[in-house]
Parts: sequence; structure tokens; C-alpha cells
Amino acid sequence: MEAYEEMDYIDYLMEKAEKIGAKTKIISTETEEGKEFLKGFGGIGAILRFK
Repeated sequence: MEAYEEMDYIDYLMEKAEKIGAKTKIISTETEEGKEFLKGFGGIGAILRFK
């Protein structure tokens, strides 16, 4: 049997992004843009850029 540490999914994603040097932004739902983002994407989204 293995033991796993419980971690919030958002914290997990932010940690993974930090390890590869990606930038993260938190968008507040207190703004109209934030409300629309939450409604349209469920709260998690990404803009991907490749070199």
C-alpha cells in the first residue's frame, strides 16, 4: 500500500507549471471578465505558446 499526500488540484497544477518555467495568473471572479471565464471554461484555462 502506498500513501499519497492530499493536495489541492490548483496547487498541483501551479507547482507543475513552476517546474517547467511557465507563468501562471489567478483571475478573480470579482470582475466581469473573471465571471465569464469561470462560466465559459469552468475556471481552468491555458494559453499555450511554442517556440
